[in-house]
Amino acid sequence: RTQKIIKKINPDLIFHLASSANVRESFNLPRKTIENNNAITLNLLEIIRIKKMNSLIIICSTSEVYGKISKKDIPIKETKNISPVNPYSVSKAFQDLLSQIYFESYGLKIIITRMFSYMNARKNYLFQTAFAKQIVDIERGKKKILAHGNLNSVRNIIDINDAMEAYWLTAKRGKIAEIYNISGKKVISVANYLKELKKLSSVKIKSKIDKRLLRPVDVSLQIADSRKFIRD
Repeated sequence: RTQKIIKKINPDLIFHLASSANVRESFNLPRKTIENNNAITLNLLEIIRIKKMNSLIIICSTSEVYGKISKKDIPIKETKNISPVNPYSVSKAFQDLLSQIYFESYGLKIIITRMFSYMNARKNYLFQTAFAKQIVDIERGKKKILAHGNLNSVRNIIDINDAMEAYWLTAKRGKIAEIYNISGKKVISVANYLKELKKLSSVKIKSKIDKRLLRPVDVSLQIADSRKFIRD
């Protein structure tokens, strides 16, 4: 099916965003996550290679591939070795590394982006969205207590609109074969993000930890060095 669509469209530009992207769920469904994410990327790159197409491909990777980072490696540069710690990030590391091989070995026109934490109102499993929705439910009397996972993680935050513009700018101005970290400038802990949302509420919000939302292995520092992206 993918082959038929690509053959019909003959695209100049491809944004490869397709993936099962729920980190917490990937611990429960590792095989499904990894097989899906690996296969869709291999299928796409093979079609472009076999058909000898000249499409520019933006491979949308993730900051999750860096894994656990110590303070001495903050802010994270693109040269930092990747070390994924969950099934989702393993699959994204595969996409990332495979794409590098398809550039080096087959000459495909590929740029890799590693997006850091973003806000997306349509993804209810993201902590920002999950918090906001629960607050609305509490205000409407549908829920009494807000449930959360680990609040100690510190991250860059970027809005989804800025993230999508960044992908477009990568395609317009980025350099083929480069890897770009993309992030917002705002650095905030998950705890403080929740605190700010609570301030905006019309009612007092009570919250407690839900062990089901905790990851078996978590990433506590995701602060990017995005200077290469800004420069290019």
